Amino acid sequence: MVKDKLAYMAQKEVFEDGDEGGYDLTHPIRKDTRSCFSEDLLLFITVLLLDDSEYRQLKRQGKLPRVETVLQIDVAKILKRLIEVRVAQYPTTADEDQKLLADVGDDTTSRKAMAVQVRLGEKTILEECRDVLDVYV
Repeated sequence: MVKDKLAYMAQKEVFEDGDEGGYDLTHPIRKDTRSCFSEDLLLFITVLLLDDSEYRQLKRQGKLPRVETVLQIDVAKILKRLIEVRVAQYPTTADEDQKLLADVGDDTTSRKAMAVQVRLGEKTILEECRDVLDVYV
């Protein structure tokens, strides 16, 4: 059933099989908002969580579920786990990145410094989004 759901979401342009780009996260507008998560990501997870009968009914109608204004707890749990997995994939912690930047000093134009700044920015967004999820989970 998961393969069918993925194919249906690809047909509806919510998911692209083999998409290396994934879904973007952004800085939340406020700490208690789900604004850091794209509608497509929330829709993707919502469809995967549908039981088979709900999914078949939506598919027959050619529709997708409505994404709730308030983040559903099951969706929030999955998002939180995805963030934890992504953070664990980095070779350094945010504190280690801060130290690396301090060691570089004034030479913030070096490739290494720029790479660490980008990585630290990504980690900051992930942490902010995780903090948003703490309101729900």
